[in-house]
Amino acid sequence: MSTTSFDVSRELARLLEEGAITMKALEAMTGIDHVRLRKLLVVAPAAVGMDSSPAVLTGHEAARLSALVAQLTEASGIGDDDRLRATLESLTGALHLTPGNIARLTGLSTDVVQTVLAGDRPLSSDEKYVVAIRCSYLVNAANLARPR
Repeated sequence: MSTTSFDVSRELARLLEEGAITMKALEAMTGIDHVRLRKLLVVAPAAVGMDSSPAVLTGHEAARLSALVAQLTEASGIGDDDRLRATLESLTGALHLTPGNIARLTGLSTDVVQTVLAGDRPLSSDEKYVVAIRCSYLVNAANLARPR
């Protein structure tokens, strides 16, 4: 078994360099000021052992940024069924909506919502489209309601 290290700064720099994301978009997504994000890109990796230099990000910010960069880095390899399930899981997990809430807010049947969440059976392309477009609208509505 081998393990590979995920270098958040290096992957973030690559995503920015390739134009996959802009600094402005990254700042909007994370709420982390672009000045601090740029510092993260130029900070040399800490030597093995203790490091007394001030941290660029808080632990919570670093965790959120790491998760985002990992998801963006792996995005192209994720299948549509998994993406759709992740969208619904964000509605249930992060936003605390129940499958019934999602069904009522989107006009979907509770059975379809639960099928996507459970991954019990594949949906047709048409079914996936309807679920995706309706749930993405709900995600957008929730994001617009969050404090900025």
